[in-house]
Order: sequence, then C-alpha cells, then structure tokens
Amino acid sequence: MSKSKNQKAATPVFCLCLLALAFNLAFATQTVAVLPSDGTLSEDEEELLTDKMREAALKVLPDNFTLLKQDVVIKRLGGMDSYMKECSETSCIVSLGEKAQVDYVAQCRVGKLGSNLRITVELYEVKTGGLLGTFSDIAKDFYKLLPLVEKNVPDVFRKITVKKQETPEVKPVEPVVPSDPKAMAKAAYERGKVARDNKDHDKAIAEFTEAIRLDPNGDESYYFSRALLYYFPKKEYDKAIADYTEAIRIKPTFDLYYRSRGDCYKNMREYDKAIADYTEAIKVSPGNYRNYNSRGEIYKDKGDYDKAIADYTEAIRFSPDYAQYYARGDGYLAKGDYTKAVADFKEALRLKPGMLYIEKKLEEALKLEAARKEALPPAKEETKVVVIEDKTSNLENSVDAMLGYKEPKKKIDPQVEPEKKSNKSFWLALALDIAGAGLIYYGYTMNDEAISRHRDYSYLDTHSATRADFDRAESSAWQKVDEAKTSRNVSYVVGSIFLATGIGVHIWF
Repeated sequence: MSKSKNQKAATPVFCLCLLALAFNLAFATQTVAVLPSDGTLSEDEEELLTDKMREAALKVLPDNFTLLKQDVVIKRLGGMDSYMKECSETSCIVSLGEKAQVDYVAQCRVGKLGSNLRITVELYEVKTGGLLGTFSDIAKDFYKLLPLVEKNVPDVFRKITVKKQETPEVKPVEPVVPSDPKAMAKAAYERGKVARDNKDHDKAIAEFTEAIRLDPNGDESYYFSRALLYYFPKKEYDKAIADYTEAIRIKPTFDLYYRSRGDCYKNMREYDKAIADYTEAIKVSPGNYRNYNSRGEIYKDKGDYDKAIADYTEAIRFSPDYAQYYARGDGYLAKGDYTKAVADFKEALRLKPGMLYIEKKLEEALKLEAARKEALPPAKEETKVVVIEDKTSNLENSVDAMLGYKEPKKKIDPQVEPEKKSNKSFWLALALDIAGAGLIYYGYTMNDEAISRHRDYSYLDTHSATRADFDRAESSAWQKVDEAKTSRNVSYVVGSIFLATGIGVHIWF
C-alpha cells in the first residue's frame, strides 16, 4: 500500500519533468549578433548606430532569444583586427555570423549617395544563408538617420519571430496528395531545409534532389539550395555549377546566382569563366559593389592590375568605405604604383583608424616607395667640349670660306679629354639585366604561391576543429599569404629596378 502511494506521488513529478523538458526543447535559446556598423561615418557615429540597432532588437525579440554583447561578438571573431580583416576579405555577412557562432546576424551599413547618406540594414539566418529582413532609406545627415533606425529596424528583427513560427521543426510538414507533384516537391524541399539545419547534409541533398525530380522547372530555390551544399561543405564545384546554371535558367535576373557560380569557377582557377559570370552579375545589378569587388579580385590574381583597380574604383563609387579603399590600395601596391597605394591605405585608416593590418600595408608601401626613389640613377652630366678657333690661320680660313672651299678650322681644348668607352660598363649592365630578370621570374613564381596559399586560407572550415585550433590555423594561413605577397612584390620591384638600371647603363655608357 505504501509502495502504491509512492508511485502515485512520483507520477505528477515525472510528468512535470517531461513538460519542462518539452518546454525547453520548444523554446531553445537562439542567439543573435549585431555586427559593428560599417561605412563612411566616423568611429563614434558608427558605434552609436550599432547601439541603436541593439536597442531596436531588444524591443522586439522574445525571451528565448539572446542578443550577444558586442565584446562577446568581437571575441568570437578573433578580436577587432581579425574582424576587420575578415570584413575586407569577404563581402558576406553570413560568413561573419558563422565565425561568431550565432543563429542570426545583422549589420547596418552607411554609404554616400550624392550629398545624402544611404542606410542599409540586413538580417540573415546563418544556417540557411537566407535574407530574413532588410531596410534601406536616405537621409541628409547622420542625425536624420537615427529616427529612421528607431522607426524601421524593429520591424526587421520581428522577421526572426515570424521565421521561428513558420519553421518546419515546430510545425510538421502536412501530408500532400500524391497526385500533386508541385506540392510533393515543396514538401521534399521543406524536409531538405530541416535536414540542412540539423547539419545532415547528405539527407538534405537527397530531399532537394527529390524536389527537383518532382518539379524540375518550378522554384529555382531547389537548385540553389542544393548548390550551396555542393559548394560548401562538399566542395564539389562541378555539381554546384550545374545547379547554379539551372537556377539562372529559371530566374536569370538575380545577380547572386551569377556571382555564386563565378565563385565556383574562381576556386577551380578558371578565371575567364569567373570573370564572365561576375560581369553578367554587374549587368543584372550594376549598383551592387560586391560584384565589382569579386571581379576585381580575379583581375588582381591574374596580374591585370589596371582592370582590378578600375573595378575597385567602381566599388568605391557605390560603397566608399575603408574596405574598398584597402582593396584598391592593395591593387596599386601589386602594380608597383606605391604613391597611389599609400594614398588609399591612408584613406582606409582615416575611415577606420587603428587597423593593424592596414598599417602594415601602409608601412610596406612607404618602404617600397622610398627604396624606388633611392635606387633611381642620377641625372647624366654632359661633358662640355670647348671649341677654340686657330687664331694663327684666321686669314687663310676666311679666304677659303669665302671661296667655298672649306669651313673654318676648329680645335678641341686639349684640357678636355675625349670620352673612352669601357668594356666594364657592358659587363656591369649585363649583370644587372640578368639579376633583374631572375628576380622578376622569382616574383612570378611567388605570385602563384600567393594565389595557392590564399585558396588554402579560404578552404578553412570553422567546424573542423575547436575554436582555438581554428584561430591558430587561420592566423598561420593568413601569415603565409602575406609572406608570399610580400616576397612577390619585393621581387617585382627590386628586379624592375635592376633591369631598368642595366638598360640605363647600356644607354648612357
């Protein structure tokens, strides 16, 4: 009897535990990160704008959402310098969200549009890479931007709760009538998204494939979603290209599809095809600075620095922030135009003071500029030849000249010795030419090495190791990229100087 009473007393407790567990699973905490604002504003203005973004998020996010503190976000990204380097190397907010290990990520960017300021706010779901909400407007000055943020940004963050209510994990996919292929394809697509969110990539690909089989000419998202998984983490670029091509066939007016396919070609080192896709993306969306940045990066890797600089200049026109100036400055540095490289790095630091990696690039450009000036050969000093008329035969010369027989005789000052050509100058010039050519060839090999190491850096996987191990691997990989680039630039410069000096010795001596 006592045992029966204990069992009855334990039953409600057990039920309550089950209810608590179900409640925790249903309302699992989701993390949201607001990245530091970016653009043409001062550091204090951008910090204030970021605070306003956080205030707007806190107003609307429910209790089961956690808004990370700003210092936590920066720490997860490896510190402010690492964060700024990531911003300059990638134009994807989602990639930064993945590194910050959050579920949702938002950022505010401010650029110039004529004499006005243009604000753009974007909110992404990190797992799917989908854009949940966006807001864009124009104001005359910074203080007119703040009311726009307070009024409109809360609606952007409300999209998270709408997405949470619509997610298939909360509401199972309803059974569909077998005779309706489009509905069956939609159901398979939703199952694929659930599998993708749970990191079951093989199952997700299988479900997306089923959706495509059932409705091959329907929603281009079926192809795009499968292509994203083929691109990463599978790195099966041929399959990703095929799916991006199908997405473009169905919806040829979306620049992201062209740019994504171009990224595949870039990783396969098929640069001409990548340039063609980035060019098509620019035609579809000529105001998107990311398209110009992507194409400019390829031109720079190919050594076509003038075209790369032209694309970076267009990117600056649409988004004049520090990252674009840094990219163009790096193009000028690779080209050997150190004066313009110095100017762009200084402008990048003016917009974002204290960035160590930009300061290092500026220091490198200043040293190369000074070395070039010191290595220039001095101006050639002409030997003056003094001509003296022979006064002892002035009369004879005058008569002969009047009769047209000859010109007046002239004498060379014996104090001025005639120039003597030396074989030493020839061998010196030849040695300089050979050394210069060798250094330039070495720079060419280091350019290939830099491209290879940059590709290795881009392949780093944040989920393949612990955070600390990944940070060390990332730092080491990026250091190798910088070392290869520096060796390439120094070899090009010193080799060019030697070659030019050798040619000058040939000409002058």
